[in-house]
Amino acid sequence: MLNTLFFASAVFTIKLRKVKTSSLTGSLVYHSIAIAIAATLYLLGWLSLLTALTLAVALLKLAVIVLLRDWYCNCRFEYIARFETYFALTYTALACLTVLPEYLPVPT
Repeated sequence: MLNTLFFASAVFTIKLRKVKTSSLTGSLVYHSIAIAIAATLYLLGWLSLLTALTLAVALLKLAVIVLLRDWYCNCRFEYIARFETYFALTYTALACLTVLPEYLPVPT
């Protein structure tokens, strides 16, 4: 579920590049809903706090895009793909690390 929320956020950030869909409203609404879902999953005990907090990578990405909006809207798409990939790899690494057991079993 958390992976879906993170990777769907890319749809809303990529849409900021188009003139027709460049309003921040959709992205802000989506990210607010995603935070609410992650918080609910944490409160239900289905996610650990650290795992739920990995969604902050999507919020950080949105903040960087808002701050560097002119660059984001006007640069070549290969740079956007690289930008999205770096954030996706960061999210994936953090999410994987947070679901590892505290101690690995000792082989017998």
